Amino acid sequence: MSSNNDFTKTKYGVVWTDNKLIETVLNQAESHVKGKSLGTKIARTIGKMLGGSKIQVQLGFITYEYDFIETDEKRLYFNKEVDLSESMQVTSLEAIQGEIKMMPAFKPFITQIEQNLTLFVDTPLMFRAILKFLKKVPTLPPKSKKEINNYLAMPDPILEEEIEKSQNESENLYGFTLKYANQLSNTYPNILKSFGEIIFKEKPSKMSFLGENMIVYNVVLDHDKLVPFVVAFPEEARSSLSEKNGQFAAKVLGIVSLAPNPIYESCPYFMRAVSLLRPC
Repeated sequence: MSSNNDFTKTKYGVVWTDNKLIETVLNQAESHVKGKSLGTKIARTIGKMLGGSKIQVQLGFITYEYDFIETDEKRLYFNKEVDLSESMQVTSLEAIQGEIKMMPAFKPFITQIEQNLTLFVDTPLMFRAILKFLKKVPTLPPKSKKEINNYLAMPDPILEEEIEKSQNESENLYGFTLKYANQLSNTYPNILKSFGEIIFKEKPSKMSFLGENMIVYNVVLDHDKLVPFVVAFPEEARSSLSEKNGQFAAKVLGIVSLAPNPIYESCPYFMRAVSLLRPC
């Protein structure tokens, strides 16, 4: 699951960071390095000799690079998430899989990927967002608005059954709501385009992790090939995620974790995003 996308000339800037989690990540990375007594000893020695310079420490398949600064506690540390991102190598999905396979028992680990991401849409949530939009259109017939209210009152499993019935009869992505769109097409010829804009804005995606709802993005390789590996962002990151389209280039610093209810049965692992960097 590697990618040939050429991101080498891309400059990135941080647009969102989980401020609480980034501190945990920095502390954990630092503790890991401090636990490597030999590596720490070498780093201190080199740091003193060079009067404060960059030092590389290898942790598994990840290389961390530090600006060594001698303190009272004589510890290695990062300054900010930008420094952390710049000091970490970008890894591939193949390398992540390889790291997991080598573990006797899975343990979450910090890593960084650079890929295109596309929104993983939850079908009931998507149609709920569209139905709420249609309900507000003044020229929609009262009978249709009543039907929409009935659909919105349904629990997700029942609504999903209703959606499947309609989708089986239509090849259109919006088959379930197509009859309402047709009722408005003369007045609003770009109604279907509006549906797409709603999806990108509302981001109807969800995954629960540690009691928190997450917005999920699928990793995209070359030629728009989706792979069974997702990156999940907390709700607080919503405004920093793309609203123009469902797919965008990103560099993500995160923690590979085990999902209690995975999106893909073939891959129970996902990346819990800690910091998002976008091209600038």
